[in-house]
Amino acid sequence: MVLVLSLLLGCPGSRGLPWGAGPEDTGPEQDTWFHPKEWAFEAWAYYDGETLDGFRYYANSSGAVPPYVAVYLLGTSLMCTWIGAVQVEGLVTLDEEQWAGYAVSLSMTETDCANLDPGEWGAVEPTPVLEGMLMGLAWKDLTDEVDEAIKEVVGRAGWTYEKEYEDLAFTQVLGLFDPETGTWTAHDVGPAFTYVTDEDGVLDIQIGELRKMDRGDDLEVGVVSGYSLAGRPLSEITPF
Repeated sequence: MVLVLSLLLGCPGSRGLPWGAGPEDTGPEQDTWFHPKEWAFEAWAYYDGETLDGFRYYANSSGAVPPYVAVYLLGTSLMCTWIGAVQVEGLVTLDEEQWAGYAVSLSMTETDCANLDPGEWGAVEPTPVLEGMLMGLAWKDLTDEVDEAIKEVVGRAGWTYEKEYEDLAFTQVLGLFDPETGTWTAHDVGPAFTYVTDEDGVLDIQIGELRKMDRGDDLEVGVVSGYSLAGRPLSEITPF
């Protein structure tokens, strides 16, 4: 059964998430720049029990993938993606019930965003803004609100919420740092999973088989991934 979330689809990536779409509408009064209305994200990293590190998807892959955050800029019917490697800057407490939390910075590795207004972003892609941002990533037990959100998204697509997701999912916490006040704000934004790796820290997935792999019901050593289930206000990550 195919589900809408990439974490349910069984493969890394965002194409099945509920905020994907097609070509952007244009009109006679619209300029030529893409003006996103919201943003969303997913994070992937190897949690070694102390910090976030790189990992390999497959045993025969040439090298480790660094921990990364994929940022999705969302328009009315268009989305572009910016992927940034994660650098852990230190520990952070975003929630009193969190299992672990990290302040991270992002360094662009690839993007297909190429038509943003440089007067707003400083370039035609969002690197100047996103590389200057401090983000918090934390994880905790599954909250009722996130549990209900998963059910609502899956139900909206016409599929049945499966018990294994409730048993094995936990909550992704997003932290946003305000440099003017020096304070963090934190939000429970969606589900997360730990995928248990082999002794060499390799996920070793088969195409379409991610959801069948061994999952931990806590933030165990392994590949941890988390998602936002809905688009978020663009003002959270932009200075305009």
